[in-house]
Amino acid sequence: MTDPKRRQTGHVPPDPLRNRRHIPDLDNLMANAGTSNPAGKTSSPSPETNQSTSQPKRQRVRRRQPRSRWSKFWRRVRKRTSPLRVLVGLLAVIIILAVGTSVLLADAANHVNNSFASLNRVMNIVRTTPGTELTLSDFERLRLSVSDLASSLSLAKGRSQLVSPFASLNSDARVTLDMIDIGYDLAQATDNLLLGLQPTLFFMVSGEEEESVATGISSGERLVELLEVGRGRMIAANEALVMAKTKLDALSLDGVSPGLLLNVEQISQFYNEVSNINALLAQSPELLTAVFGLDGEKSYLVLSQNNDEIRPSGGFIGTYGWFVVRNARITDFDYRPSTTTSPNPPPESFMSTIDAPDWWISYRNPIYVAWDGSWSPDFRVTADMAARYYDAGNNPEAPLDGVIALDVTAFELLLGALGEVRVPSYNVRVNQANFREVIYDIRESEESHKDFLAALYNEIFSSWQNASQDASEAVLGALLEALQGKHLMIAFTDPALNDLVQSLGWSGALVPPVGDYVNVIDANLGNKSNHSVSRSLTYDVLLNGDGSADGRLSIGYNYYESVASLDPAVDARYHGPLDYRSLLQLYLPPGTTMTNQDDLPRLEKVANMTYAQFVTRVAIEYDGSERYQLSYHIPDVTDAIGQYQRYHLLIQKQPGMRPSDVNLQIQLPEGATLVSMQPQADATYSLERTVLDFRLSLDADQVVEVIYAP
Repeated sequence: MTDPKRRQTGHVPPDPLRNRRHIPDLDNLMANAGTSNPAGKTSSPSPETNQSTSQPKRQRVRRRQPRSRWSKFWRRVRKRTSPLRVLVGLLAVIIILAVGTSVLLADAANHVNNSFASLNRVMNIVRTTPGTELTLSDFERLRLSVSDLASSLSLAKGRSQLVSPFASLNSDARVTLDMIDIGYDLAQATDNLLLGLQPTLFFMVSGEEEESVATGISSGERLVELLEVGRGRMIAANEALVMAKTKLDALSLDGVSPGLLLNVEQISQFYNEVSNINALLAQSPELLTAVFGLDGEKSYLVLSQNNDEIRPSGGFIGTYGWFVVRNARITDFDYRPSTTTSPNPPPESFMSTIDAPDWWISYRNPIYVAWDGSWSPDFRVTADMAARYYDAGNNPEAPLDGVIALDVTAFELLLGALGEVRVPSYNVRVNQANFREVIYDIRESEESHKDFLAALYNEIFSSWQNASQDASEAVLGALLEALQGKHLMIAFTDPALNDLVQSLGWSGALVPPVGDYVNVIDANLGNKSNHSVSRSLTYDVLLNGDGSADGRLSIGYNYYESVASLDPAVDARYHGPLDYRSLLQLYLPPGTTMTNQDDLPRLEKVANMTYAQFVTRVAIEYDGSERYQLSYHIPDVTDAIGQYQRYHLLIQKQPGMRPSDVNLQIQLPEGATLVSMQPQADATYSLERTVLDFRLSLDADQVVEVIYAP
């Protein structure tokens, strides 16, 4: 017998089913179903049947499409890998992509932040350096910082393309990539702006890198030509700014982390700064053409304000003058005392155009209210009334193209730059140290002090015209310092020129409040003691959780004999009573309501659509001091930045007012956490609330901004 387990390796018997002739015909089987057929007998097939059964039927064979290598590979993977392993693998890939995305984004953001920090350091140097001390090297360092920022952003953009498909899954990642793109546009805009300025700066420093930008200012016409040369770059900068603005507006900040929201706010502020500068430079050729009289003569009125007798927009106008400019040269000028007949007053009908408030100073002849320094702390209002008064009286060189105001402090700065001025008709030499003494000595003599002032100011302008190169640089520095301190202010009849000087902060304009706002305005009512009267402000503000604030403002006056006795302007025989009396105005945010005014019971609110304006009168006795305190509630002083709150305070300096101290204390809401502040506080306390203490000098407008997490 054959072992059934034995493997057959030889002949394999045929499969009978493989021969189609042994397969019965299905049709015949069906046809013979139910007929009798004796056992063992078979019917003889007909010839047709034999023919049909002798030929096998063709079978249809389904052909399979050839499989790709990937499908075969995936089929093997599915057979050999469990679903759990596949899930774990996919999860690992996702984690790797997420980590890789985070690393790339963090690296890109780190590069960008470092470059922005470097740029901010250079920009702060440029901002804080006096205009006449800036050199071409300073601007070159600024441009290199911008180029470095652009390179870092370009590198970050390249790396971010690898992770951009996954950025949409995370709000922070998406916004970070958008910010890199926006930052690159801003860097391109800034670079183009600086390149467009290079020809002008090179001319202004006479080609010397370490010379200040004021040294070469000698031809207004040439400046305009060089600004025109760089205009193409300004246009390119504007195109990049438009792209950045479009992307900024399209940013979706839903779900973005608080820290990133602050970065978005900073880049928005940077955009505003660059955009404003570029818009100013783009208009500068036409504006300078008008200012310098390159397209025809321009005439300007000069108001000499005595800030020893402070008024809301600078000081009492004791003298005035005019000058004519042609091709950036003063071709004619004159200075005269201000009297009831000089300048020539307008007709009485002119008063119908003046709407003086009933609480303001009363004049024997009401028409002089339009000339004698107005009630408004906005110099543009005073300049407009003075120009219309002058033009309506058909005075020399009318109609005017602009008004310039200089006070005693500005003339002291000019004399410091010029050195000394001789007044031949009075045989007097005047310098910065003896200026006020000489003025008030003349006033006490029988001679007209206004005539002397007119002669002195004529000599100052003449010396300025003929100053050496070094003196010209010093004069420009003095003028810039006076402009920053609101001791020199400019207004034009052309609205576009007014917008220009306002953007530079040279117009002495009131700024509409955004958030919290404080502006304290004095008007001296009878003497010339403001040089000896020291005024200080103390402001305590308590921020509430609902965005409102409770403020307590203290206004202090010190008028001590130890100081006043050395002041030539304080003399009851010639300059008015010794006691200081002032018409006090207070400008606060709209909607402010007083909660305690016991120190100033006569304080009254006056109609004003932009501010909460209050008026009263105060008196400080000679060799005395006073402190007036007010408490009030402000309904809304903060705005939201995502999950954060921002408190913004502007304290404006009164035109003509000498620098004064400001003590500011800000208390955050209960439970709030400080995020950032600008400037840095002089002291910070963590008590029941976070307390910030600032010591400020009001030598110019001061802005304080605090961001906190509620």
